Amino acid sequence: MEKNNYEMFKAVLEQMPEGIIIINVTDEIIFVNKAAEEIRHIQANQILGHGVISCHPEKSHERVNRALQFLKNEKTKTFQRMV
Repeated sequence: MEKNNYEMFKAVLEQMPEGIIIINVTDEIIFVNKAAEEIRHIQANQILGHGVISCHPEKSHERVNRALQFLKNEKTKTFQRMV
């Protein structure tokens, strides 16, 4: 993605009222918008590069892991909230 397109995409995500956390293929957090910080009571600068499981309470780790496995194994291109 070109730098200008990336910056525009990032700006749009930052302005969204929904909490958005983006992970890479190894489940590391690569983006957190302000709404996600407020909703999850997290700080992006403290969790970027960490596993996505780190921004969920321990009681939901099993569900998060199931959702991640489903997304990795499912051939669909759509996603419904699972956690």
